[in-house]
Amino acid sequence: ISITPDSISPSHETDIDRAGLEKFFQVYDSDGDGFIETKQFEYMMRSNGINITDNQLTSLLATVDVEQTGLFDLEDFITVIKGAEAQAASSHV
Repeated sequence: ISITPDSISPSHETDIDRAGLEKFFQVYDSDGDGFIETKQFEYMMRSNGINITDNQLTSLLATVDVEQTGLFDLEDFITVIKGAEAQAASSHV
């Protein structure tokens, strides 16, 4: 499964394949509990070519991990994917 900045860009927001994102999430939800750790997410973003600064990543994760558990679910994941792409795009302007 591959995810690229183009496949999640805000201009394609309505085209995001939810089923594809669910499968992608499941790859990183290795124990199947419905959550991934923020460190796993950071690795996933960078290993899939989504360049984002540490500060941008911290800010995005703080918006979904308000309880500071270090975990987030599928809905949080989708929110962060959209926000990460917006953050990455703004850093290139």
